[in-house]
Amino acid sequence: MSEKQNFGFIGGGRVANLLLTALKNKKVLPETVIVADPNEGARAKIEAISPERIQVVTDNQQAAQTDVVFLAVHPLRSKT
Repeated sequence: MSEKQNFGFIGGGRVANLLLTALKNKKVLPETVIVADPNEGARAKIEAISPERIQVVTDNQQAAQTDVVFLAVHPLRSKT
């Protein structure tokens, strides 16, 4: 993994929080990370991990345009 790559996360809940915290702790957090989540509280928690490197947005397309994209959302559940 290169620190020059930028990461995008679609979903800013527990999984994204754990991954980003671990990357920061290991000092391999990319220069730019874009996390998309509709929930303001989730965005605030994610941004607090590294405000200088993590940009939080509501638009999934912004996160999807990064070098590496993580889908950190719950799977759809179908009714049977």
